[in-house]
Amino acid sequence: MQIRLSVFRKGTDLQQMASDLNNDLVMIDKWSQHWKLSLNILKCGTMLFTVKPVPAVLPRLYIANNPVRQTTVHKHLGLLLTVRLDWTTHIDNILLRINKLIGLLKLHSRVVNRQALDSAQYRAALAVTGAMCGSSSESILSDLGWSCIRDIFKQRN
Repeated sequence: MQIRLSVFRKGTDLQQMASDLNNDLVMIDKWSQHWKLSLNILKCGTMLFTVKPVPAVLPRLYIANNPVRQTTVHKHLGLLLTVRLDWTTHIDNILLRINKLIGLLKLHSRVVNRQALDSAQYRAALAVTGAMCGSSSESILSDLGWSCIRDIFKQRN
């Protein structure tokens, strides 16, 4: 069984926040020992969210006297969170996954149902433009400068 746990602190005094978090981690460690659960310290990480410059040295956090590693990116509920809480890393990760799927679609484009490809392209165009469902696919694709799938296949043949 795997339990995911996140502990947060808000404040301006890093030393006080670290002290409070270390106290919380001691209580969590005691609780886990009481219930005969083990914490995988290798999967634990600490991260400071701030728009200000990050200090060169951050206070250390410990679980069972083991230092918790500091990280700059953390996946939480499917979102990639960064120190600055910007979307760049998350979007780059999504684009990487999409490009892999596009490669698979391209590889199998001769056997995939063209209507299914049209539908996938339309849904992608709606997502990119923020247009309402039911909008004209031709106008959305034109706005994006995309060619329609059926036109691409006509050019190939």
